[in-house]
Amino acid sequence: RYMTEKQRHLTNWVPIAVPFSSWHVSPPPFNHRLFGFFPVLAPLVFKIYDGMSGFSCPSSYVMGKEKARRLFPQLSGRMIKYCAV
Repeated sequence: RYMTEKQRHLTNWVPIAVPFSSWHVSPPPFNHRLFGFFPVLAPLVFKIYDGMSGFSCPSSYVMGKEKARRLFPQLSGRMIKYCAV
């Protein structure tokens, strides 16, 4: 937070897109059933991270596949359901 307030010329917020191509991952990562549902739980998890940062950074949000392909052209060749940013 110090850098964004005192050294604005050195910092910049960059959106990071996390595309999801399915609603459930099988086999689940780390062999844990709950992690298989991460594509459904991702928006909630990202909001929890926003809260842990004290909402000092731009808020996370969800966008549909068409808007995601328009804003992030590198996703144009992938089959995605939605994108969390």
